[in-house]
Amino acid sequence: MNLPSTLGVDVAGVVRQVGRDVRDLKTGDRVCGVLNLWKTGSFAENCVTESYCLTKISDVPFETAASLPVTFLSAWEAFMKPDVKRMIETKTTKHTVYIAGGGGGVGHMAIQIAKYFGFTVISSGSKEDSLRVIKTCGADHIINYKKEDVVFAVQKIVGDKGCDMIFDSTYDPTSFAQSAKVLKQGGLFVLLGPAPTNDSEAAKIASEKKATVLLSDLVPIFKSDAKTQQTHIQGGLSSAIKMIHERKLTPHITTINLDEVPRALENMKAHGAVGKIVVKVKGVHSLH
Repeated sequence: MNLPSTLGVDVAGVVRQVGRDVRDLKTGDRVCGVLNLWKTGSFAENCVTESYCLTKISDVPFETAASLPVTFLSAWEAFMKPDVKRMIETKTTKHTVYIAGGGGGVGHMAIQIAKYFGFTVISSGSKEDSLRVIKTCGADHIINYKKEDVVFAVQKIVGDKGCDMIFDSTYDPTSFAQSAKVLKQGGLFVLLGPAPTNDSEAAKIASEKKATVLLSDLVPIFKSDAKTQQTHIQGGLSSAIKMIHERKLTPHITTINLDEVPRALENMKAHGAVGKIVVKVKGVHSLH
């Protein structure tokens, strides 16, 4: 990254101008989307991005729309994996999923997506506000991992067989190992970010259980061609807007002003965040 640099990836606002080859958007359209992960720059009053990275948002408020791109897409990609879609399409049983870190930005989206697809959802958190968000998002079973042993608590709910699917978006090796322990034999182990190293406890447990390890990672999408990016970004965000209109998705949002960004970033680094923090810029633009 060359300095000085403007941070920020997610964006929502009104289109001010389009390039001469853009056909699907016009000046005045209300949109949300993402900037390229390697360019960033949405913490600003104006920004530039490719049209295929934007989706029209209809009457969805800008603050709500700005909370969606990275967090919703990261969770949505997990449920769009072919193995997960086959599980969803199997209607003979109600599948269980354990979502670690359900109060976080990605986690609270994942809970609502899982409920949308008919899963029984187990999730965990420790802080009061995190647990409250997990409950509001519709989790069927909530575990306070500071007060309960997660493995024992999950086994009380699903029995020794374990959960059909895990979705862990914590980036934490300790959490990955704990999540692996509650997965059933041959289950789907879905992680956000890079796969656990072969010598890690999580990888060893997953191997012993013959689990299918899947990665919900946006980086390969942003390294792909324009059509692939359009399919994943516009397709996912259109699904998010549809879920909001159907009242199946409600992002948990904390709104701050642009001049509060440095302090908010330091606070997130030190303490994490509950739900999604959205930056409100003067005028009609909102971004994260």
